Amino acid sequence: IRTRLGVYRDETAPLIEHYGDQIISIEAEGEVEEINDRAMAALGK
Repeated sequence: IRTRLGVYRDETAPLIEHYGDQIISIEAEGEVEEINDRAMAALGK
């Protein structure tokens, strides 16, 4: 787990900080179709 957290800290966190204003969050719980609908709505499609 420590290794995975280190990789997140070193590689993923900087990307989130850099692209933070372009990230769209959605609720990803529920049926696949519901999640897909939320994702498409968030993307304006």
